[in-house]
Amino acid sequence: MSKRISSIILISLIVIFFLILGLIAFLFRQIPEEIISEKIVPEGAAEWETYRNEEYGFEIKYPKNWYNYEWEEGLIAISTFSREEYDKYYATTEIKKLGESYGLIYITFPEKPLEEFFELTKSGIESLKKPGSGYRIEKFVTEDVIIEEMKGYRIYYSGKSFMRFEEGEESINIVYLFLVKEKEEIIRFEGNFKGKNGEKYARDFDQMLSTFKFLE
Repeated sequence: MSKRISSIILISLIVIFFLILGLIAFLFRQIPEEIISEKIVPEGAAEWETYRNEEYGFEIKYPKNWYNYEWEEGLIAISTFSREEYDKYYATTEIKKLGESYGLIYITFPEKPLEEFFELTKSGIESLKKPGSGYRIEKFVTEDVIIEEMKGYRIYYSGKSFMRFEEGEESINIVYLFLVKEKEEIIRFEGNFKGKNGEKYARDFDQMLSTFKFLE
């Protein structure tokens, strides 16, 4: 009888153990992932160039071999190609002359509340899932982020774009949205990365955001 009781107790303990593990795993899945900018230290960032915006009071570093230019009023661009190359090739069928891989980051300042613009951005991406959009989405993820103690969002989506070429081209897109310190305005960073080095450029972009800081 004692052996039977011991077996029952052992089985009960095993069941309880696995139930606890399942509960822990469930609770961890419910915790929103946050990216804390201070925790990421890009290698070689000390040699990167710096873009500084006095009007909005921030600066951000970018790789030394990238370019920074004002594309039009209120729209800043940081890319793997020059402004001249942008004008000549980017919006044409000769875009492949930019290389097998390229990256383009826009910095804009939408005049909408953060939550509203976040929802609008998500809706726009969801619309790309519809037939005839010229885009095939394979991955779509949103995350809460903290940049310089300010709440924001990171939106990632990737897939294949058929907007320029019939055979399509691999595309990775990342959008960061967050509030300007002590203002009711938001900053939007949107990166578009194509080709075999697209994933590397996307990682560079995330590392760039880790260097973002408000001016004192």
